[in-house]
Amino acid sequence: YQELGSYKKRVEKFIRENRNHITIHRICHNQPITKKELEELERLLFSIDTAATKEALEKVTGKQPLAKFIRSILGLDVNAAKEAFSIFLNGQQLNATQLHFINTIIDYLSVNGTIDRKMLFDKPFTDINDEGLAGVFAMEEAGTIIQIVDGINKNAEAI
Repeated sequence: YQELGSYKKRVEKFIRENRNHITIHRICHNQPITKKELEELERLLFSIDTAATKEALEKVTGKQPLAKFIRSILGLDVNAAKEAFSIFLNGQQLNATQLHFINTIIDYLSVNGTIDRKMLFDKPFTDINDEGLAGVFAMEEAGTIIQIVDGINKNAEAI
């Protein structure tokens, strides 16, 4: 376990130090990536430690997809998150509570990289309204927000 913890720290350090690597940059800027790009990134991560294996990397990432793991470390670029919501925001007259809710999603994404849609019905969103998303937006608007969130999450996977 100690070796795995050390490897995880090296992987996280590598990711932070290489945030401008084209694939890492694309992951953190909500741009789709290919399996080939992800495989090349895995090869770079294996180069950190000659004893590293795919199994060791899976243990480090908690079996979550590598791109999602990278986002969990670096977050989603705040401007990329805002851009994902821009069409929705520009097409709506939002009240202060609704705007606060969207900004909370954007803040969450900028720290955590992805968001499970169930979170929209849990803290910190229930601090805004007890019912979370459903208490702040009408069904159609809520559906659009969920689609945006799903799209952001999908871009944390290889296509």
